[in-house]
Amino acid sequence: MGGTGLGLTIVKNLVEKMSGSMSAYSEEGKGSEFSFTCIFEKYSEKEVEKDHYVVTEIPQLYSYSILIVEDNKANQLFLKYLLEKYKPSVFFADDGLQAIELLKNNKYDLILMDIQMPKLDGFDTLSKIKKDFKAVPPVIAMTAYVSEQDIRKCREAGFDGYIAKPIDESTLVEKIVSFLPSVSTDSNNNDPLAYLKTLVGDDDVVIKEILTEMKTQWKLDVQDLWAAVEAGNQDDAKRVLHRIISTFSPLGSDSSVYQFIIKETSLLKKENIISLGSCKHFIEGIRETTSDIF
Repeated sequence: MGGTGLGLTIVKNLVEKMSGSMSAYSEEGKGSEFSFTCIFEKYSEKEVEKDHYVVTEIPQLYSYSILIVEDNKANQLFLKYLLEKYKPSVFFADDGLQAIELLKNNKYDLILMDIQMPKLDGFDTLSKIKKDFKAVPPVIAMTAYVSEQDIRKCREAGFDGYIAKPIDESTLVEKIVSFLPSVSTDSNNNDPLAYLKTLVGDDDVVIKEILTEMKTQWKLDVQDLWAAVEAGNQDDAKRVLHRIISTFSPLGSDSSVYQFIIKETSLLKKENIISLGSCKHFIEGIRETTSDIF
């Protein structure tokens, strides 16, 4: 039971859009190797026009204020420019004591807090904030240490979330948005193909090809899942469930069908025995959430 093969289709179309070419080398019993070649012209920053870049689904945070507690000035500057295009109001505290003083006279929607700081570290700062203030906004820990022990320590200390350093922009923004209510984006969230279009553009031919392949794979997934459950082969059933996640991955993790699959798959895998009734509910649920796509 392999994947859908959609990844290669998407890569092929992206490469061809850049006037490139793909090649494949396969040796029986050993596997296959795929490569591509593209030629690009070198541009200076001044030569690249802003409208050459299309950024989709940028959360607009202009109505929110974020306090960043970070003693490293270089990191402060980095976070300032990283968040600039999302337009929140950003404020800085150089250490925990300064953060506490700012909280006495100001309200923030979210706090990003470094763990390792002089005077008062992140853990002690959070403890004092929770003790001294009635209303505390969500606090996300920023740490270079992300072992299971460090993560557990952050949770036990009362942090609402954590993010590893060096900080990845998409991970940080996703984490921030998850704690802020009603964040709007500049994309059309009603379009179930929005994510796919960011990968291949508005090329109807390519989109139709991918959706056709996806539908074909989904039919095969249904047959295999039902057969495995009917036969009582729980291991095969769970493998097909994992494969179904891959089948719909080109629609993006924010799509309604993908969210449904992740939620229901998690519930199904917790069952000692996946029943035919649960399987039927799962299949019908996917059919309902994909009715506007297929």
